Amino acid sequence: MRYDQTAIDDREVPRAAVPLVQHTLDIYASEVNKVASVWRTFRPGDLEFRPHQRSMTVLEVFRH
Repeated sequence: MRYDQTAIDDREVPRAAVPLVQHTLDIYASEVNKVASVWRTFRPGDLEFRPHQRSMTVLEVFRH
């Protein structure tokens, strides 16, 4: 997947000492980029949204 902005560029992902597990580093970087991409879509006003009185706000989820 390609994102407009990335937190970890493909060139920044280190090479694994054991090539057999390189996919774990690649997947980690991909997941970080996915989460960062989703969070960038929130506006400041969205962060105080609470879907239910007993649930956390978006900002509380982010901090967690």
